[in-house]
Amino acid sequence: MPWGDLALHSLALVVYPGALLALGVGLLAEAAAGRLLASPRLDWPLHLRGIAAAAFTPPVPAAVLLAMLAATQLAIPFNPVASVEQSVLVAVVALVAAAWVTSARGGPPPRPDLAAFAHICWLIAIVGPAVAAGTLRPAALAAIAVPTQLPVKGAAAVLALLCLPAALQLVPATRLRTPAVAGLALWLPCCGLFASVFLPPAADDAQGVALFAGETAAAAAVALILAVMVRHPRLGPFYWPALAAAAAITLALAALALVA
Repeated sequence: MPWGDLALHSLALVVYPGALLALGVGLLAEAAAGRLLASPRLDWPLHLRGIAAAAFTPPVPAAVLLAMLAATQLAIPFNPVASVEQSVLVAVVALVAAAWVTSARGGPPPRPDLAAFAHICWLIAIVGPAVAAGTLRPAALAAIAVPTQLPVKGAAAVLALLCLPAALQLVPATRLRTPAVAGLALWLPCCGLFASVFLPPAADDAQGVALFAGETAAAAAVALILAVMVRHPRLGPFYWPALAAAAAITLALAALALVA
């Protein structure tokens, strides 16, 4: 890799849209989640010094690094990583790995079977449209307007939104027993990946930055609303059947798009 490309990839990993931006977004999102779910996951009195100390406790650094790798694959405006080098497969695999790597310390979630199922559905939601379209580039997937591919993209978008609460560790049954700070790095890549794949591409200008930020925030808000619904005793039981149905529909439509 040329030195110039190496510098750009390092900038993307450490500064934008990597560690600095993602952790800042994560702090805001976790604060909102703690208020809405009435169960703060971070020990806020420790402030940033305590959070920083927890971030260097193994295996959290490995999980954060994987999440940062996923962030570099986003179709975010002014991303130093060129769009032709971005891959939704790299992003979603890194995010799933980031979640499970941290379980090496705290152990599996209360329902590891449901946690694994949710991450499989997350993979289907992101990779399904890519397989149907024959491209792994998020910007290309976001721009899809071919009638035969729009149904699988729509079904996958619904499935991705349903998966977000589990992917962001907001569902108690599937939340991995890991340091809460590990979840900070997941918000931007998870919600930004939804915006990158399923919503119109954002231009490399101030308006594009505002558009991508709004789309990412909207995805995070939907994830929080769904997390509240999952915790409701009457609505919670419908979550997993809905996830299974959406995954089955997405797979069927992706297969049809391939043979069409």
